[in-house]
Amino acid sequence: MNKMNDTRIPRLIAALSILWACAACGEDGGGGGGGGGEGDVGEDVAAGDVGVDVAQSDSGEDSGGGDGGGGDAAVDVDAGPCTGAWSVVQTLDNPMPGAKDFGVSLAADGDRLVVGSTGENARGVVFVYARGGSGWTLEQTIEPEPPAAEQTLFGQSVGLRDGVLVVGAPLGDRGSLHIYEEGGGGFAFAARVLPPEGPMFAGLGASVGFVGDLVLGGAPRQSATGTNAGAIYGYTREGGAWSDPIAVAISPTAGLRIGQSLASLDDQVFAPMDRAVLVYGVTPEGDRGQLGSFENPATSTTDDFGTSVVAGDGEIIVGAPGSNWAERHGSVLVFRPGGRQGWERVQRLEADDKREQDAFGYALALEGDLLAVGASVPFGMEGVQALYLFERGDDESWSQLARVADPVEGGAFGQAVALSGRTVLVSDGSHDDRAGAVYVVECRD
Repeated sequence: MNKMNDTRIPRLIAALSILWACAACGEDGGGGGGGGGEGDVGEDVAAGDVGVDVAQSDSGEDSGGGDGGGGDAAVDVDAGPCTGAWSVVQTLDNPMPGAKDFGVSLAADGDRLVVGSTGENARGVVFVYARGGSGWTLEQTIEPEPPAAEQTLFGQSVGLRDGVLVVGAPLGDRGSLHIYEEGGGGFAFAARVLPPEGPMFAGLGASVGFVGDLVLGGAPRQSATGTNAGAIYGYTREGGAWSDPIAVAISPTAGLRIGQSLASLDDQVFAPMDRAVLVYGVTPEGDRGQLGSFENPATSTTDDFGTSVVAGDGEIIVGAPGSNWAERHGSVLVFRPGGRQGWERVQRLEADDKREQDAFGYALALEGDLLAVGASVPFGMEGVQALYLFERGDDESWSQLARVADPVEGGAFGQAVALSGRTVLVSDGSHDDRAGAVYVVECRD
C-alpha cells in the first residue's frame, strides 16, 4: 500500500469554506483553467478505447445495511490482473442516523477501512470497518475526545498506517489532530495534538499523513510567515506521549495555504500550492527544511492544482480538477525525478470521455501500479461523477483501465477514494440527502 494515500486529501472544500467563513476565516474555493496550455513537457494521455465503461453491477452489489455486511465473499485482493469487469460489489450505508457526509474522507490499510463523516452539526465521527469473508463490516465507531462542544469537522481527513489512526479536526480554534493506537479492543485514544501557539483558525487537520515516524497534519491557514501562509507539522511518539509540534514545512510567504493537501515519499514531504509543489526534507536525524520546488506546467493559476496529491514508486501525482478553464473537465499530472527543478512532468492524464464540469482529479489514491481517480463535483453542481482506474504498464506510462459510473445519479460519487490491494473504496458524501455512502469496487473475472 502506498502509505500516503491515507491523506485526506479529498475533502469537501466548499463546505469547509462556508464553515470557516462563518468563523471569520475562509478556505479557498479554487477556480479553473490552464490544462490546455501546459506545453510539450510530457505526454498527454486520453486513453481512448482502452478503458472499460462499467455501470453498477445488477448482481454483484450488496445494498446492505449500516454495517456494510452481507456482501459477496471476499476476493483475493493480491490476485493478478483481472480480465473481467470492474463494478460495485458492496455498498456501505451511513450507520448513524442524523450524521452527514459519510465518506467525506477515506483511508485504507490492509483489511482496515476508516470512513470520516462530519456527523451531526459538524462535530464529526469516524467509522472503522474490517474486511472478512462477507465483505466489509463495521467494527468501531469513534467520536472525538474530549467530546466536541462546537463544530470541529472531526473526520474531515483521516490517515491509517501500521496500527496508528490520525483524524483531522480543522475547524475549531486552531484545529487539531486526534491520534489513536490499535490494541486488542480496537483503536484507543492516545492524544489530541495542536499547532504551535498563534493566531486562531490555523486549520490543523485539513490534511493528514505520515513520513518516517512522524504523523503529519496540514494547517493551511497558519500565519507564521504571513496571512494564510500555511504549514505542515509533525508529531512523534516520545516515550509514552506524543511530542509537541515539529515544523516540517513552513510556507515561505503569505497566501500560499500549504497544507491543504500533502504527500510523502521516502524522507520528503510534498506540499502543493496553486503554481507549484514545495518539497521539504525530513531526515532520520531530525533535520528538516525546504529542498526546492517544481512548478505547475499549466499557464493558469486557477486550475485547482494540488487539490489532491499522492506519491509512490518514485512518482508524484497531482490532481488539477479545474483544468481547462472553459470546460473544467480536469486532469492529473505525473511527475518523476529529472529536469532543472529536480522533478519534471512526464504524463498528463485525462478521462477518455472527458466532459464539462467533471472535475477529474478531485480525489486520488495510489497503490502499486493501480491509480484511482475520482471525478466528483460537490453539492449537485452540473457534471458527471465517475471513478476512473489507471494502470501503469511495463513502459512506466499510465493508461486508462476502467470507468465505473455513479450508481446513483446526482450525487458526489468520487469525492474520496482509497485502495486496499485491488479493491477500490469510493465515496459519495451527498448520497441520500447528504447521509452519504461508500462503494466497494472490484474486478471480477
